[in-house]
Amino acid sequence: MDIIAKALLPYPERVVADASVIEKIDALWESSKKFLVLSGPPGTGKTRATEDFIGELHKSTYSPVSVDDCRISNLFPEFRTKVYSNQEIEETLKSKSVTIVWDLVVLHPQYSYEDLIRGFRAEPSPTSGAVSLVVREGILGFSARVTSQLDILNTGEVNRPRCVLVLDEINRAPIGQLFGEALYALDRRGSPVVTPYPLDGLGATLSIPESLLVLGTMNSIDRATSGFDFALRRRFSNVPLISSRLPVENYWNSFSGVPSYGVTLFDQLSALVTTASTDGNVPVSELTLGHSYFLPPKSCNDEPSRIKWLYTSYVYQMLPTLLDYQEQGLLAFQPTTLASLPLGLELDVSACSAIPIAQGIVQFKAALSPHVNPL
Repeated sequence: MDIIAKALLPYPERVVADASVIEKIDALWESSKKFLVLSGPPGTGKTRATEDFIGELHKSTYSPVSVDDCRISNLFPEFRTKVYSNQEIEETLKSKSVTIVWDLVVLHPQYSYEDLIRGFRAEPSPTSGAVSLVVREGILGFSARVTSQLDILNTGEVNRPRCVLVLDEINRAPIGQLFGEALYALDRRGSPVVTPYPLDGLGATLSIPESLLVLGTMNSIDRATSGFDFALRRRFSNVPLISSRLPVENYWNSFSGVPSYGVTLFDQLSALVTTASTDGNVPVSELTLGHSYFLPPKSCNDEPSRIKWLYTSYVYQMLPTLLDYQEQGLLAFQPTTLASLPLGLELDVSACSAIPIAQGIVQFKAALSPHVNPL
């Protein structure tokens, strides 16, 4: 029998975790909100949501190249050590048939203005080996130039972003120092602002195009460590992500005849948090464990591996997080609810981890089974 291929699908279809987040980002973009921060407790899929948005944006352009091929640091791997001319950027974009670009960086306390915008870097001479200071671009500064060239190649109305820059863990960096005059450039898209550092042949100005979207992610319970001030907060829109039972239910209920252990554990731990006494300014909704704690990866392709993954997630991730909440004074748990937790050791992480895994899994399943509804 002959097989005729009617269509070629060169890249696997990506499954979007939460389409509502993409809808919110699109709606804010249409309202000229182009600096967004996705905030929420750990495990609520903030970074995944940015990846999903980029994937859907890429799919909507019918690009002939993969998402990875559109990543700025893959297209221009030497941008931190050389100054690409605008012509070089344009030629690369044309040769690769790129219609959108993106990149993702994880911020940290040592991340600086020079890493984000531009500044001096020490580089050895290729001939003498002597070290000299040269001006190089940071990821936002270079992304702005790449986006400007993409706009030149693709004229017309900008209905969706042509560039998405993800600043993961944005509150981990000293934000007030990080943006500098780029704050004005983010406010006044397309207007040049002068930086202290001129680039070879390109001058000292910085301009951020209308078609560039900045997406940050932030753990809301870490707000005490945040370097945000009100001047910066005014410039971004906050998209809250909270823990949701639905993806946990959809995942565990998709296996016919298998007890939904993950749903039961999610309900128990959610009840533990919601019935606790609060002593602080962090809402309970931001302390409920995120749903990704309860969702095994695709590599767990049978019931034993899924249960083992859930058990290790419980002992080595969930319990330590809840213990941190208690030790930091964020929550005071009810003794009766603590006593009902699987393994019967409450939040004694050391005692739980001392149980051999095979024995612990048996106890874990037995503790959840009376409460589980088989499908």
